[in-house]
Amino acid sequence: MHALAQAWLSLQCKMISGVSQGIVILGSRLAEPLAPTATWPIGSKQHPGLSAAATIAATKGKGIAQPYLPVNSADNKQQESSKYIGKDIIACPIIINNEVLGVVAIETTSRDEAGQQALLQMLQLGALWLTFILDKEKASQKDRLISVVELIATSLDQENCHAAVISTASDLATRLVCDRVSIGFVQSQNIQVSAISKTARFDKKSQIIRDIGMMMDEASDQDKLIVLPALDQQPYQITIAHQAFIKKQGDKAICTVPLVNDGKIIGAICFERSNEQAFNHETIELIEQIAQFIGPVFELKRKNERGIFSRILDSGKLFFSRVFGPQHLKTKTTLILLSILGVVLSTVTSDYRVTANASLTGITQRAIVAPVEGYIESAEFRAGDIVQKDNLLVKLSDKDLKLERVKWENQQQQLKKEYRTELAKHDRAKIGIINAKIKQAGARIALLDEQLSHTEIRSPFDGIIVKGDLSNNLGSPVEKGQVLFELTPQNDYRIILEVDETEIAAIKNKQGGQLILSALPDDNISFVIDKITPVAKAEEGKNYFRVEALLQDKASNQLRPGMQGIGKINIEERKLIWVLTHKFTDWLKLWLWTWQA
Repeated sequence: MHALAQAWLSLQCKMISGVSQGIVILGSRLAEPLAPTATWPIGSKQHPGLSAAATIAATKGKGIAQPYLPVNSADNKQQESSKYIGKDIIACPIIINNEVLGVVAIETTSRDEAGQQALLQMLQLGALWLTFILDKEKASQKDRLISVVELIATSLDQENCHAAVISTASDLATRLVCDRVSIGFVQSQNIQVSAISKTARFDKKSQIIRDIGMMMDEASDQDKLIVLPALDQQPYQITIAHQAFIKKQGDKAICTVPLVNDGKIIGAICFERSNEQAFNHETIELIEQIAQFIGPVFELKRKNERGIFSRILDSGKLFFSRVFGPQHLKTKTTLILLSILGVVLSTVTSDYRVTANASLTGITQRAIVAPVEGYIESAEFRAGDIVQKDNLLVKLSDKDLKLERVKWENQQQQLKKEYRTELAKHDRAKIGIINAKIKQAGARIALLDEQLSHTEIRSPFDGIIVKGDLSNNLGSPVEKGQVLFELTPQNDYRIILEVDETEIAAIKNKQGGQLILSALPDDNISFVIDKITPVAKAEEGKNYFRVEALLQDKASNQLRPGMQGIGKINIEERKLIWVLTHKFTDWLKLWLWTWQA
C-alpha cells in the first residue's frame, strides 16, 4: 500500500507543473496526529500547511484550493514561513463507496482562481485512478480471505483427514489453476506424499512421488517457500531437488510451501503449473496464507484419528522430549521434585496409627432403683452432680408406712392383753391362736421397719450421676424397681473406640494409643487396648467395631462420662508410602477382585 501510494504521488507531482511538495494520507493515518503514507520529494520535511489543508479536505469530504496561510506553531520560525509566501495548496479527498479513505495534498506555485480550480480538477482525476487501484486492492484482499475461509471449510467438512487432504488438494488445483497439487506429511523424519489432486490412488514408491517428496523435504529443511522460476529480489535458496524435477518433467513452474503447526513443520504442499503461467507475488502471498491456516486444521484431524496406542506413544514421546530435550525447565523441575518425593516416601518410615472416633464411659455403672412403692419427697441431686458415699439421693414419703406401723403396734398390744386373759383361764386352744396373731403383728411391724429404712436412698460409693433428674418430679409416685439414677464411679473410666472394619485386622490387645477429647484439646490422654468386641455397628454407610481401652495414667478431675474425641491406636512403624496409600490399594484390590471372572 505504501509503495503504491508513493508511486502514484510521484507520478502526479511530475505531471503537474510547479509542484514543490506533496503528501498522501491513507486509512488509519487520517487519525490525529496525521501521519503521511507517502511524501514527495521522498523523505522531505513537510510544512504544517499541507497537513492543515489535508485535514480540512478530509473533514469536509471535498477538494479545496487556497493560497498558503502561515500556521502559528512553535516549530515554524518567521524565516521558515516566509519562504512559502506565494504558494498555493490543493487538497483532494480519496472517496470509496461514500467513505473517505484518504486525502492527497500538494503545494504549487501561486495561480489565479481559475488556475487553482483547473489544478484541483486535474488532481481529482488523478485521485480517481488511485481510488480505482485501492478499490481493486481491497476487493482482491477480500477475495483472498474468502478463498482461505472456503478452503478451511472444505477441509473441516470431511469426515476424516485423508478425505480432507484429497479434497483440499483438488480444490487448490482448481482455484489456483495448477496442473497438480501434492500434499505430504512428516513420517520418520521425512515427508511422505499423502494426497495428489484429482487422484484417489497412486503408487507411493513410484519415482515421481519420491521426487515430489524430495522437493517437500528441501522446502521443509530450509523452512522457506521455494518457487521456480525465481522471482525478482528473491533471497538465495537451495533448489537442487526442484531443478532436478523440472529437468525430468520438462518446463514447469513449481512452488513448495511448508505446513507449520505450533512452530513445528508437519508437512508441505507442492504446486505445479506450466512454465507459461509462472507464480507471481500475489499468488505466492495467497499460497502462504493458505498454508498458514490449513496446517493446524490437518494436524488437528490427524491427532483426532489416532488410535489409543498411537496417542499413548505420542504422549510418551512428548514427555521424554520435555524431560531430556532443551527448554521445559518447569517440567524438569517438577519431575526432579517428584523423584525426590518418591525416594523419600519409599525409604522413610513412619508410625502407622489407626484413627477412630472415641467416647469416654465409666468402667462400672450402677442403677439406683426404687426399693418400694411411694412418693418422691425430696431429691437434691441430678445428672452431672458429683456425690460422696452415703449422700442422700432421694427421700420417699414415709407417712403411710408410719401410720400403718402404729396400727400394727396397737393391734399387737391388744393381742398381748387377750393373751394374758386366756392364759389365766388356761384355755390352750385360744392361747395358741392369739400367740400366732401376736407373731404375725410382729412380723408386719418388722416389714414396715424395713420399708421405712428404704425410704432414704443413699449413694453406694463416690461417683458421678450420669442419668436421672427428679427435681421436677417431687410428689410424683414411683413403682418398685423403677430406675431413678445411674451412677458411675468418679475417675474410673474406659474408652470406647469405633474402629472401621477395614482397619480392625491390625488391632490387637495391649496396643497403646492416644486420645484427644473435644472438650480438652490440649490434653493428650494415653490408653491401652483392653478388649476387642465382635460387635459391629453400621453408621453413614460404613461398619465399625467396638474396641474398649483403659486409661494408662491417672484420670484428670476434668474428665466426665460421655466426652467424645478422636483416638489413634499405635500399630507399628511402616514405610511412609504404605501409610499414605494403603487404604487406596486395599480398595483397589477389593474392586479388582469384584470384577475378576
